[in-house]
Amino acid sequence: MWASSRLPFAFRAPKPLFCHTGGKDDLLTYECERSATATATATAAAQVPDIKIRIASNLDCGASCHERDADAYERALLKYGDPRWTSVPSSPERVGTAAYAQEAKTVDREQCYTMYLRRSFIWHSKGRQLTWRMWVKVDVPEKDRDLAQKVANDIFTQSGRRGRAPTIS
Repeated sequence: MWASSRLPFAFRAPKPLFCHTGGKDDLLTYECERSATATATATAAAQVPDIKIRIASNLDCGASCHERDADAYERALLKYGDPRWTSVPSSPERVGTAAYAQEAKTVDREQCYTMYLRRSFIWHSKGRQLTWRMWVKVDVPEKDRDLAQKVANDIFTQSGRRGRAPTIS
């Protein structure tokens, strides 16, 4: 399980990863990748896939976000990718909105796969209602696409307490 004091949930991802939290004003608040020790030995490298997880979040706007705040947040995320989003079907027990996207591409002659998740929901903290916006990007080699989907799906489930994002084949 991985957690940060800046996120209102923990999520499952392979170990050993090196994870760090950005500064208070950093848009990208949490980032994990395979640790140097895992890449140093062949045995560890075989057990831990080459994975990179990025989570950006924003809850500065309290009970409701102004449209310009939401637009600024979305524009700032474009430097990390501009995928074609698909909405997650809503259900009566799920609060907020969610969307996912995926990309397969070649980077340095290697096939790579990226799974994205975007969601917004209401979070209650110390009796205060907050609007929480979250963006997730999981990068893996193409052969590990199931792992990327599992990590994104676990973040979806852990962050909303209900529901499940679709698994993409």
